[in-house]
Amino acid sequence: MGKWEQARDPQGRVYYFNRETRKSQWEKPAEWEVTDDGAVAAGGAPTKKVEKATQGSSGEPVKGTWKSAKTKDGKVYFYNSATGKSSWTLPAGVQLEVAPKETATTESPRGAVEDSTSYDKPAHVKAVADKVPSDGSNLQTPSQQPFGKYDNQSVLLRVETSDRNVAEREFLAMLRDNQVDATWSFSKIVNEIGIQDPRYWLVTDDPLWKQQVFEKYLSSRTKEQLMKEHSEVSKFQAAFLKMLAGRKEIKSYTRWATARRILSEEPIYKHSVVSESIKRQTFLEYVEGLKKQRELEIERDKEQARTELRDYLNGVAFSPNDGSLLSWQQLLQNYLFENNKRFVANKHFVVLTHEDVLKEYLDIVDTYETKLRDALKEEKENQYTQDRMARDRFKKLLTRVDKQIKANTRWGDFYNTIKADPAFLGLVGRNGSSPLDLFLDKVEEKIVALRAQRSVAEHVLINSEYAGLDLSQLLEKRELVEALLARDLRLSDVERHNIPLIVDEMIKVRSEKLEQEKRTTKVSFKKFLQTRIVGKQEITIDWTHMQTQLTGAKEFTQLDDATKETIFNDFKTEFNASVKRTKRISDTQAGSRKRPLEKTGIVLDY
Repeated sequence: MGKWEQARDPQGRVYYFNRETRKSQWEKPAEWEVTDDGAVAAGGAPTKKVEKATQGSSGEPVKGTWKSAKTKDGKVYFYNSATGKSSWTLPAGVQLEVAPKETATTESPRGAVEDSTSYDKPAHVKAVADKVPSDGSNLQTPSQQPFGKYDNQSVLLRVETSDRNVAEREFLAMLRDNQVDATWSFSKIVNEIGIQDPRYWLVTDDPLWKQQVFEKYLSSRTKEQLMKEHSEVSKFQAAFLKMLAGRKEIKSYTRWATARRILSEEPIYKHSVVSESIKRQTFLEYVEGLKKQRELEIERDKEQARTELRDYLNGVAFSPNDGSLLSWQQLLQNYLFENNKRFVANKHFVVLTHEDVLKEYLDIVDTYETKLRDALKEEKENQYTQDRMARDRFKKLLTRVDKQIKANTRWGDFYNTIKADPAFLGLVGRNGSSPLDLFLDKVEEKIVALRAQRSVAEHVLINSEYAGLDLSQLLEKRELVEALLARDLRLSDVERHNIPLIVDEMIKVRSEKLEQEKRTTKVSFKKFLQTRIVGKQEITIDWTHMQTQLTGAKEFTQLDDATKETIFNDFKTEFNASVKRTKRISDTQAGSRKRPLEKTGIVLDY
């Protein structure tokens, strides 16, 4: 079948292209013609039957089928699929037919069936295919056009197709020769290699196959190739950074767009095969290094200035009179910035801001406060020892005068006996417990001991003839009780002067018990009165009449007459007040009830 191939133009029209002669035509090659029964006329492989001719108005047979199509700007024209003729109008007597989209089944020179849709059409083929009528004249077939008009002597258009196995080896060699690595995309291969290396066109109409070979190439690279790619990029970056270091006009704030104009004539930038992204990234890393270097220089200058500033502030920040620290306002007005010639004369201070100076002053303040706290802490520790020793001396004084301190001893009486003692004077004004605190602690100890002795005395009375003494009887026979306790062996270790205090404690306890009983009885009598008052009317009778109603009740006999009368009068006052309050609330509620209007029957709420 020679080197003829079938293809379609962008409008879907079928044409034929010969790779040996570089010719294209609308008519099917003669060797492809077959008879109606499918036999090969010229030794080619059968594809489909020859289209039957249609006749025009003149009766002359017209080959092929007339079809319609549109130009790029949307105009409709007609063309003959067999002769390649085209016209803005449909010839008279010709029937327009819409043929189904054909799929090429012609066997290719390599013996394989391929899709006729082309993704890599040569430029001259596209030029022929895109030719549409512009002035009303019929389109000419490719055979009627002088081929030299579209002829292109580029080696890319005269590449012989190869078997795919051979083409794959050549395609891989092309990728290696062009130093393709993982940074490439397939579109970059098409744009950069496809326009200059003929090996790209060994398989013309299958970009998917080419992309698969490219991915296979990337996945099959050896470790040495990977290391070589990495080392080449590293070598470029080292040389590029060295070149950038020599260009003093590039600063830490220079942008990449500006740098590209500056470096446009540098050989390493102009002729390097490294991608633009790597160049840009290398530049950004260099600029970032300049920024960090600049920051280090500024920080170094500031550190030197801060060191000198500390010495300066330590010399002027303290008052010459008492050594106290001056306030920030005092420093600012007299020793800092334009207010002081010595400060302005130091050229290193230029890099310092007000904030920097304030921070250094605050550091001095912190150091000063720390020293004061440490000194105060040390002083407190020393004073704590002295305070503890003073308390110990006063406690010894209390031990010496222990017999003078009783459970009922008052501070005023005790103070007169110790006010001139050095142990007392040495404790006054110190931190911790005062002399009064320690004295009261001592009295509390005496009270606790006295209560324990009172419990023993109660047992002594229980075993004696005075076991059942109540409070009044105990008061009457106080002297007898004191004599009894003084003679009992169970209280032999008690100091004689504490016996009256023990009796006082017993009297106190019994008085508190009697008082509690009275309170309980009063509450009971009040509850008793509540049960005897019937109804919600005010109480009008007095105690004289009331007690006649209560005579004989148990609750009535437990209290004396004066106490009962007092309780009754208080209860009467509270009860009458409650009755009046209830009545007042009831009257208020009654006054707010709804009252009907006589004539209208309307109910209003006042």
